[in-house]
Amino acid sequence: MKHSVSQKHLASIGDVVVSFNLLEQFYHMITWGILTDSQELGRAVTAKMSFRKLREIALELYKKKNGEDGLYSEFLILKKKVDKIEDERDRIVHDLWMGVGGELSKIQTTMKQSIRTSYDDGKFIELLDMMDTTGDDLLYIFSRMIDQGKARALPFE
Repeated sequence: MKHSVSQKHLASIGDVVVSFNLLEQFYHMITWGILTDSQELGRAVTAKMSFRKLREIALELYKKKNGEDGLYSEFLILKKKVDKIEDERDRIVHDLWMGVGGELSKIQTTMKQSIRTSYDDGKFIELLDMMDTTGDDLLYIFSRMIDQGKARALPFE
């Protein structure tokens, strides 16, 4: 089977997938740091969790241990941003992609219809920028949690 999506667009789709996985890894590390001082235990608890559930658990664990302080409010705002990022990432991963004459289109199929829309490079760039800044913000909040004794830094193994 041969598709018609250009290498350039395949690279953009792949960049979204890899960047999203990095955000997910950040959430694992934050959850482990809030939950325990054992990465092994943290992995055992979060390994089979969906990313959506992981975000909810991380926020709830922080709230239970530290209350609804300023960091909690910032963490909640970032969780909502990541919710939106995941929705767009899901559309990118699960919609049908077609390349026609160098243009990229996606087809979203619902129960009632299939919707074909063009998808320009700017949308990929915008999403990747949002992932990048959100990832930086997550790591910054995590470092502040660590500095304030509200989470532990665990070595990545």
